Amino acid sequence: MATSMGMVSRVGATALTALKPITRHCSRQRIRVFIRCSHGARSSLYDHSVKGYSDLPELDMTEVCEQTEKVIANVENRKGELRGEDVRKIVCVWQELQAVRTEISGLEQQKVQIGESVKALVAKSDKKSLSNLPEFNQALQKGKEARKRLNQLYPKETELGQEHYGRALRLPNSSHPDV
Repeated sequence: MATSMGMVSRVGATALTALKPITRHCSRQRIRVFIRCSHGARSSLYDHSVKGYSDLPELDMTEVCEQTEKVIANVENRKGELRGEDVRKIVCVWQELQAVRTEISGLEQQKVQIGESVKALVAKSDKKSLSNLPEFNQALQKGKEARKRLNQLYPKETELGQEHYGRALRLPNSSHPDV
C-alpha cells in the first residue's frame, strides 16, 4: 500500500489526469442508472419476469377495454401518477399487441401448412425435378414471405409487450363500490 501511495505521489498530476476518463465513465453510468430507475414506465415485476425468475402475470384486460371510462374514473380517484390518458394509451397498446399476436399466430400456422405441403412434394417427386415444379417454387416463396413478415413482427411484439406490461402493471386494482 505504501509503495502504491508513493508511486501516486511521485507521478502526481499525471495519475490524476489518467484517472479522469475513468471518473467520467463512472459518472455517466450513474446518470444512466438514475434515469432508468426514475423512468415511470418501468415495472419491477415485469423486469423480474423478463430475467426469467417468474412467468409474466396474466392481466385481465377485458374490464379495462370494455369499461374504460369506469377504469379512468377509478384511476383519477386514486393517488398516483396514472391519469385518464394513460389508461387510453394502455388500451390502445393492448389492442395493437393483440392484433400483432393474431397476425403472428396466423403466419405460424401458414408456415406449418407450407412446410407440410413442401414435405409432401418432396416425398412425391424426385429431388432433381423439384426446382422445375411451380407448386414447389410457389410454396418456397410463400414460406420466405411468411418468415420475413414474422421476423418483422417478433421484435414489434416484444416492444409492444414491454410497453404494455410496463404501463398496465401500474394500473390500480378496481375498488369495491362500497368503499
